[in-house]
Amino acid sequence: MNPHALGTRKSGITQAHNDRRKQKRFLVQDGGIAFVTPSGPASPIVGHIIDVSMTGLSFRYISEEALSGHASEVTIALPENRCNLRRLPVETVSDFEIAKMPFGLMTPRRHGVKFGELTPDQRAHLQDFIARYGIST
Repeated sequence: MNPHALGTRKSGITQAHNDRRKQKRFLVQDGGIAFVTPSGPASPIVGHIIDVSMTGLSFRYISEEALSGHASEVTIALPENRCNLRRLPVETVSDFEIAKMPFGLMTPRRHGVKFGELTPDQRAHLQDFIARYGIST
């Protein structure tokens, strides 16, 4: 196996993973929230957005286990209804534990999704959201 195939650890993500990203990621000011609807009968998950781009987003949430099933759509919101992007189609690309919690069942996790086919209106609203609320990393 090629030792470089998996990349090298750098700031919590692998260099290879970082190089695959084609769109710049932005932090979200003022506490962006992701409401994720999993496929199947699982309950929706609410998480805090870590970063967002035109191709996807990542968020952290607390749960006993990984998001059951894959995410099928996400709604992005900011406090006080300042912005609300509803029902964007997504596909799960990652879900992992970000910290071990001693003596607890609930653990913080990070979930990454890529956007599916967005309508022109959804794409325009996402661009506006990033322009207004995104913080360059």
